[in-house]
Amino acid sequence: MKYSYNWLKELSGTKLSPEKLADLLTMHSFELEDIQKAGTGLENVIVAQIKAIKKHPNADRLQIAKVNLGAKTLDIVCGATNIAIGQKVPLALEGAKLLSGVEIKDTEIRGVKSKGMLCSEQDLGIGEDHEGIMILKNTAKIGENFGEYLKFNDWQIQLDVLANRGHDALSHVGMAREICVNERRKFIFLRLNLRSVLRFNLRKSLCVEIKDINLCRRYIGALIDGIEVKPSPQWMQSRLKVCGIRPINNIVDITNYVMLELGQPLHAFDSSMIKEQGSKVNIVVRRAKKGEKLKLLDASELKLSENNLLIADGKKSIGSGGRDGGDRFQYNRQNH
Repeated sequence: MKYSYNWLKELSGTKLSPEKLADLLTMHSFELEDIQKAGTGLENVIVAQIKAIKKHPNADRLQIAKVNLGAKTLDIVCGATNIAIGQKVPLALEGAKLLSGVEIKDTEIRGVKSKGMLCSEQDLGIGEDHEGIMILKNTAKIGENFGEYLKFNDWQIQLDVLANRGHDALSHVGMAREICVNERRKFIFLRLNLRSVLRFNLRKSLCVEIKDINLCRRYIGALIDGIEVKPSPQWMQSRLKVCGIRPINNIVDITNYVMLELGQPLHAFDSSMIKEQGSKVNIVVRRAKKGEKLKLLDASELKLSENNLLIADGKKSIGSGGRDGGDRFQYNRQNH
């Protein structure tokens, strides 16, 4: 599993450096598979602001963006159509070696010199969007290192957790507890009383029914209303990326965040897609029917047997128990 050093440090209170913490865990508990500084490949990528845009004189599909780096301005040839004057964007300068494998050099494109490259998420190795340049928040500081903007001041520690320790160590809280034990300190984890911070005023109620307790002894759900689906805060996105998980939106990201912190897998379903009975949203945990199929979020299709566990509403399957959600029912980028 991939752990965030900053997250482990925050939870455990350790004062060890990333390398010494990795040594401590290796000598006492778990084999270290890898350790690396987060943001590798972003060393020569900075925040720049577009000051002017003009058409390339020798290419219809190219533009020349004049960008401000703070101390100077540069001309960058760009083929993306989503850039506009005033935007703040990631700029890879000469010498940058991006995670995508691209090495940036000053070059001449159709007779115009270009002093770097404006980057997409895919270029930077932090996402899959390659349709246009990554547009940053207006609060980004011109000239700031892009890794600092992403709050990538962290280390990724990858540990081999064997099956006999999966129940307690496959989470940041569990690994923080292990660190405290090895350092002979008491682990203190602050828990919130959710009833004291949440107020529920729902128009619907949730009913969960387990039809086979041999395959599932416990399934808990909560119905939450009035949520705006939007990108997560940058600090949360950065922490997920350090742990090897791609941010999607605030709903999906918080379920992944809780899973990484506590080791409890979660799914967020879109209740508007689930069949209701009166004012009740029904979730049924049952065995699959012979020949039943389920299309997953990754577009693969499962052909199920009676030995498979399903999460369903009163009529159709909406997810595979312990595996993945159905493509139509979870909060993913396609639905929102």
